[in-house]
Amino acid sequence: MELSDTESSSDEGPQPQQSQRRQRHNAKKRNRAKQNLDKFDLKPQYKIGDDISGPYWDPDTDPKRKCPTWYGGKIANVTVVNTSSPYGPICKYDIKFDDGDFVADVPEEMIFTQSDYELSHDYTDNKFKLIRDVTDKHTKDNWAKMVGYYVLTLNKEEHKFTFLTDAVAKHDKSVVERKGEKTNKADLYQPKNLKALLKEYRAAQSEKMSQSSKLKRKRTEESGLGAPDQSSKYVGVYCDKRDASKKWFASVKFNQQQYQIGNFFYEAEAAFAHDKAVELLGSGDMLNFKTKAGFRQSKKEEKKRLNNNEK
Repeated sequence: MELSDTESSSDEGPQPQQSQRRQRHNAKKRNRAKQNLDKFDLKPQYKIGDDISGPYWDPDTDPKRKCPTWYGGKIANVTVVNTSSPYGPICKYDIKFDDGDFVADVPEEMIFTQSDYELSHDYTDNKFKLIRDVTDKHTKDNWAKMVGYYVLTLNKEEHKFTFLTDAVAKHDKSVVERKGEKTNKADLYQPKNLKALLKEYRAAQSEKMSQSSKLKRKRTEESGLGAPDQSSKYVGVYCDKRDASKKWFASVKFNQQQYQIGNFFYEAEAAFAHDKAVELLGSGDMLNFKTKAGFRQSKKEEKKRLNNNEK
């Protein structure tokens, strides 16, 4: 009878408490599924021919694979071991090393890109203070448990990366974009890239100036004002007598193109703006002032001259 009562009660549907538990369970399942979608994009999937840094065990001295040494090589074969991990397929790799040696069935958590392997030593020394390694100690996926992915925090915003190299590059590029020509090697995680980053930054600034110059030129042409009168004692400074409030404007030539910087009331200010653009772009044009003090003195004299003319 007790068995029959139990069966009959179960046919009546879930009790309120059971229904709530089921709802919570389904909600957690949906959240896990959403998180797993994010995780799936972060795990590296190496292909045959990819350059990597992998472990090598000497078959004579280390047959049980206890003390590996990492060398450069290429992926020779990929074997999918398990597809149930929320982080993506679990794989093993065969590696052909640059010196000709070969090793099979290497777990994915022991394989790195060559650049990440080189940077990993700096990461363990805590040199990358804005980057943290995110691992999952509760998973059975050894890549997620032992290697994980990287999170860079910039302006309180988190950026996720599969590779440490990409996180470091993003950090250094953001520093140069913020500090510009004032960037020092000490500001970067990879100081050796300063020259290349500054070159990229100058090219971007040049493109911005080019777009701005084209827009200003288009507006001038549409207004029918024509070309300005080029009469200034300073390099890269021109006089436009049609604008009494800001009759001086500065420009600079870079990569065979002339870029208009802006309009200024004082001739000295336009000359100083030209000098700053020359320094920023590295165009090699002649500077009007050797020091800021020289600029301030010239502006002071210009103000005095204009005041005397008004009297």
